[in-house]
Amino acid sequence: SRAEVAEARYHVLENQMRPHFLFNTLNSLAELIESGRKDAAETTYKLSNLYRRILDNSGLKTATLTSELAIVQDYLELEQLRFGERLNFQIRAPEHCEEIFLPSLMLQTLVENAVKHGIAPSVKGGEVLIEVLQIKDQYVVEVKISGAPLPMDLTAGTGLENTKARLGLLYGDRHDFQLQTNGQGQTVARFTFSGRQIV
Repeated sequence: SRAEVAEARYHVLENQMRPHFLFNTLNSLAELIESGRKDAAETTYKLSNLYRRILDNSGLKTATLTSELAIVQDYLELEQLRFGERLNFQIRAPEHCEEIFLPSLMLQTLVENAVKHGIAPSVKGGEVLIEVLQIKDQYVVEVKISGAPLPMDLTAGTGLENTKARLGLLYGDRHDFQLQTNGQGQTVARFTFSGRQIV
């Protein structure tokens, strides 16, 4: 049936994400060790805890906004160890985060892309602003990056292709994904979601 095909495709997309996060995590750790940081051991534990959270959420179709923001915050704090003052971030979200569900690890994918393509190539670095807004009966996630402009063909990459495909499988035609530049010179990645739990 079409439902079974969609379910199988969803699991393929989900499984593609898991090693993606592991490789990025190990690369971050290797860079910290090579740079001779004294806090490499502490950082290893932080990375371990982060990846445990990622694994917990990777088995879910949707996860609470609380847990997803905790992953993003831990990830960005670890990246700040690498980038120092070149990376700043802000997170703005509604108070009732535990009652809002979004596709698991989708926000993390966008934030990783922001750091990789927006912060890392910029000599001055930049800021990542994550904002979750409620608009009528839906929610919008925006990841704004001030740094190097993200290439607009980035959506052809596996991570963002998976993002769009997963949104379609979860919400049908009631979803939207955009990657654009705004008037302030920021690159903005945004997607809409229902906020409801999907199991």
